[in-house]
Amino acid sequence: MFRMASVEISEQMVRSQAGEETFELGRSLADRGQVGAVTADGTRVGASVGDVAVNLRITTAGVGADCARTDCAGEVAELCEHAVAVALTWLRSGIERPGQDLLTVLRSKDPGWLAARLTDLAADDPVLTARLLAEAGGPDAPAVHTLREDLEGVVAEMTAERDDGHYDVFDEWYPDTEELEEVLDDIEDLLDRAPDAVADLAEHAVRLLGEAIGDGCHGHELPDVLARAADLHLDACRAGAPDPVALAERLLTGALNSGWGTFADLSE
Repeated sequence: MFRMASVEISEQMVRSQAGEETFELGRSLADRGQVGAVTADGTRVGASVGDVAVNLRITTAGVGADCARTDCAGEVAELCEHAVAVALTWLRSGIERPGQDLLTVLRSKDPGWLAARLTDLAADDPVLTARLLAEAGGPDAPAVHTLREDLEGVVAEMTAERDDGHYDVFDEWYPDTEELEEVLDDIEDLLDRAPDAVADLAEHAVRLLGEAIGDGCHGHELPDVLARAADLHLDACRAGAPDPVALAERLLTGALNSGWGTFADLSE
C-alpha cells in the first residue's frame, strides 16, 4: 500500500474501482509477467501490457487510466484489465512517486482547506506554529506570536488567582483586567496591517475569556473585555478575508457552547 497525499492506493482500492471480474483478469496479466517496465513521473505511472500502452493517473480520488486498446481507448470511468495489471505491478514493485507530487496535489486544493489543515496540525506544536507564522505572516508574524503568548499568559494568571481562592473580603472574585486590556490594545493596533491575524487572536481571546469566566464572576470588567474581544473579531473579519465556511463553523460552535452569548449574533 502507498499513502499518497490524502489518498491511500492499495490493491483493495484497485479492486473496488475495477470490479471483481476485471480485477481478476488484470491480476492474471500481472501474475504472468505481461506488464513491461513500469515508470513513474509525477502523478503518472506508465507501462505496457503486451503491445498495449497504459498510463495511470494518481489523484485524490484514486486511480484513473488511459488505455490504448480500442475497446477501452482513452479515459475509462472504471479500470480495465490492462490498467489493473499495471497498477498491481506498480504497487508490487515498490516504485514510489517523487516527493514533489505532494505539491502538485496541494496546489489543487482549496486555500481555505489548506489553512484549516495546517492550523489543526500545528495546534499542539508551538514550534511549528511559530515557524508557520514567521514564514507566512510577513513582518508582523513575530508580533502575532508574542501577542498570542501574552494573551494566554495573562488569562492563565487571572484564572490561577481565581482557582487559588484570591477573593475579596466578601469572598467574591473581581479580576484585574488592566493587563488584558493592554494586550487587546496591542492586538487592535495590528488591525489595519494584519486583519486576518487579528481575527484569529480575537477569536482565541473570546474562547479563553469564556472559559475563564466559567460559572461567573463579580463585576462587569471581565464580561466587558469579552464583549470587546468579540467586537474586535467582527471588525477584523470585515477587514480581512477569512474562509467563510470555516469561519461559520467555528462561530456556530462557539455560539452553541458559550453560556455568555458569545458569537450569538451570527448574522453580522
